[in-house]
This record gives sequence, structure tokens and C-alpha cells, in this order.
Amino acid sequence: AVYKGKAKTLFALPETNQHLLMEFRDDFTAFNGKKTATIAGKGRINNAINAGIMSYLQKNGVLTHFIQKVTDTQSKVLKLTMLPI
Repeated sequence: AVYKGKAKTLFALPETNQHLLMEFRDDFTAFNGKKTATIAGKGRINNAINAGIMSYLQKNGVLTHFIQKVTDTQSKVLKLTMLPI
């Protein structure tokens, strides 16, 4: 894994240095990470919501990191540098 957050993991793709595989996990956190649990299907739902929103933005001229939904829980995305906000 290139990065593992509270709900997503990013994996390098061996065929390219410009893309990553973003996997949405079923993990759930509350109270600033003090309480953790797993909710079956959460990763699938989050991936579907993300793919829908990003596709809508792209169709309306907004550039995003999203390339395509690969599986129920994984999407191919552009490798970008996060800006701390």
C-alpha cells in the first residue's frame, strides 16, 4: 500500500507511475479514531457514491482524479499530490 487512511487504501499500479488503485474499505471510525468498527458493504457503497459524484463533475467540466470504477470497492485514479487544507 502506498497510503492507508481511515476508510481507503491506495495501491501502486505496476503498469504505470501515474495511476493508483483506490480501495474503499468497510472500516468505520468515530470520535476522532478512538472507536473503530466494520460495516459490511460500506466500501461498496462509498465507491459507488464516489464514482457517481466524480463522473457527474467530469461531465460538467470539473477535472477530478477519477478514471474509472474497477470493482465494487476499487477505482482507478490519477496519482496526485494532496494539498493540506
